[in-house]
Amino acid sequence: MKEVFLQYVWKNGLFDHNNMRTVTGERVEIVSLGTCNTDSGPDFFNAHIRIGGVLWVGNVEIHVRSGDWFRHNHHKDRAYDNVILNVVDFYDKPVFNSHGKEVLSCVLKYSHNLVREYEVLSGNRRFLYCFDRLSAEDLFSFKFWLQSLVIERLERKSETILRSFARNMNSWEETMYQLVARYFGMNVNAEAFEELACSLPLRVLARQKKSAFQIEALLLGQSGLLFSPDPDTYQDSLIKEYDFLKKKYSLEPIDPCVWKFMRTRPYNFPTIRIAQFAHFVWNSESLFSKVLEMDSLADIRGLFDTSASVYWDTHFDFSKFSQRKTKKMGRSTLDIIIINAIVPMIFAYGDYNNMYKFKEKAVDLLESIKAERNYITKKWEGKGVRLASAADSQALIQLKSEYCDKKRCLHCEIGNKIMLCANVCSKF
Repeated sequence: MKEVFLQYVWKNGLFDHNNMRTVTGERVEIVSLGTCNTDSGPDFFNAHIRIGGVLWVGNVEIHVRSGDWFRHNHHKDRAYDNVILNVVDFYDKPVFNSHGKEVLSCVLKYSHNLVREYEVLSGNRRFLYCFDRLSAEDLFSFKFWLQSLVIERLERKSETILRSFARNMNSWEETMYQLVARYFGMNVNAEAFEELACSLPLRVLARQKKSAFQIEALLLGQSGLLFSPDPDTYQDSLIKEYDFLKKKYSLEPIDPCVWKFMRTRPYNFPTIRIAQFAHFVWNSESLFSKVLEMDSLADIRGLFDTSASVYWDTHFDFSKFSQRKTKKMGRSTLDIIIINAIVPMIFAYGDYNNMYKFKEKAVDLLESIKAERNYITKKWEGKGVRLASAADSQALIQLKSEYCDKKRCLHCEIGNKIMLCANVCSKF
């Protein structure tokens, strides 16, 4: 039995209220279950419980075995001195607070149907196994939960962005530059692209703003992908330019081994993406400030409407000719960058400055973008769920990554509906 299950049972009152007694036989009446604590300290704060006819107000701690109290060192922690009831699944020994005073214990009585349902939910490996068990009424409330999930996802991303913002000496522009770089790399080369951006500060690129060639030389040189035994004419000129700028700014390129070409479409090769990113940087002075001022999705897309330099029209990699075609970023790629970099940056800015209008703007942008197409969204669409926008697809990605993958069924709206239904059909 897991402690998280017992906490869920207590939080939702899914136990036998009529026959509750302490291990010493005193009658226990629940007036208020208390407030669930998600930080350190007792599991539930400010519970109101009548024990032996006397009303107690304090905290409640939940354990599988009463002896866990000592294994968790609560008997040495003054934060647990105000615990009025230690609720357990199995009582094996009395427990005491830091003053040596015994804490009353109570064994929780609940339906075994709940245990079986929880084990089935948390143990099932089939994606969306639980969804088939929802009624039409449950589906209606589930759609409302998606709205909170998209905010939850943006808040989680905001926390990550604000940590990066602090590392970048409170520079929104530098933080934006690094985050956009990450999503230029897509899933396969995201980490490598972010490492590249961190190795080459925006202030260095800003000093070469007049020359797209120099910015391309800097980025390709820093990537470590610029060098090969037999460079062609264009590659050789980039190398010479990079060598000069490398000495000027005391730069060290990253390890080229971090880049992945295998199982990557040629249009997504790191060389192509870096060349595109170079021209994007050249055209995007004060990017973050511009994004904050723009309300139109079309205008924001326009900022990313860029292509690689002419050399790449006939190349996917150095010294290897290909059929002539302009290497321009497609609409779906632009939207991935806007969804994963621009929208979270706007939300984080609103979060940091306590400005609701920017958080609202971020959500509005998501709702104006077509829903993403990936493994997760296709599975949901196969179940008949209609995705109206990227806000829906982001919500479902949040559900999969933070609930399904982590087996947090008891915190999920779907899992909660199933558990509550199991309890209604149960006998203690």
